[in-house]
Amino acid sequence: TAIGSIVLQSAVNTLGTVYVASMTAGSKVSLFFCCPFDALGGTMATYAGQNVGAKKLERIRQGVKSASVIGCIYSAAAFLVLLLSSGKIALLFMDAGETETISRVSLFLTANSAFYIPLVFVNVVRFAIQGMGYSTFAILAGVFEMAARGLVGLFLVPVFGYIAACFGSPLAWVFADIFLIPAFSHCLRRMKKNFEENEEKYTAGQLSKEGNGLSGGISMKVEHIALYVRDLEGAREFFTRFFGAEAGEAYHNPRTGLKTYFLSFGDGARVEIMSRPEMEDREKGLMRTGYIHLAF
Repeated sequence: TAIGSIVLQSAVNTLGTVYVASMTAGSKVSLFFCCPFDALGGTMATYAGQNVGAKKLERIRQGVKSASVIGCIYSAAAFLVLLLSSGKIALLFMDAGETETISRVSLFLTANSAFYIPLVFVNVVRFAIQGMGYSTFAILAGVFEMAARGLVGLFLVPVFGYIAACFGSPLAWVFADIFLIPAFSHCLRRMKKNFEENEEKYTAGQLSKEGNGLSGGISMKVEHIALYVRDLEGAREFFTRFFGAEAGEAYHNPRTGLKTYFLSFGDGARVEIMSRPEMEDREKGLMRTGYIHLAF
């Protein structure tokens, strides 16, 4: 999605400083109003993962419905607030005399908030899919968002101007939903089929519950191990240099300060190294419960 956002921003830059300032201020306000969607997404990732382990697929479906209803109610309320008060909210970032810029910010916020409901599904469904273990589908949804923003930046903004830029993100959310909603149904069917096949093999004696990791009918493996480190780049260099790890793309959450790398090893093992500004390196006693070591 970052590439699509860069293409869209580059197109807006050609329109002039007023439009750049308007979109920048509008994006800041919209980011604040979108925080509940991030919370819903994070909740669904954990909820879906837990219920996959419990083989409660219907609960995942119901959880997605409930989270979507909550998100839709909030979206309607946020739209009304921004529709009626976006001009006043824009004054947090500019002077009252900048009337043209304020009107452009109001247009941007109205256009974006009118499509907050599709954004609900982007967060809820994508993170549910990721929690179920199908991270590739979640990544592909980002590709759809990138394509939509790129199309708006390359073809629509030059023709329709700022109004097209205002609908760049909404169009990206719709594109992602067109992919995500069918993908979610596919993942549920695929997961159900896997459960049934594992149960049949277990019943027929083709799998050993102890020897083959079958827990309640599902084959389990350790997907990755996560470690907090103080020097993220130093840790990445250590694992890639001495253990031949391949580092994935860096992730950074500007709201929380969290930065991570996924490190992949030749046999499929993965380690996630993470760092945050507020981390503390507390003293650890030798004789303690919990995590002890990581062996290579």
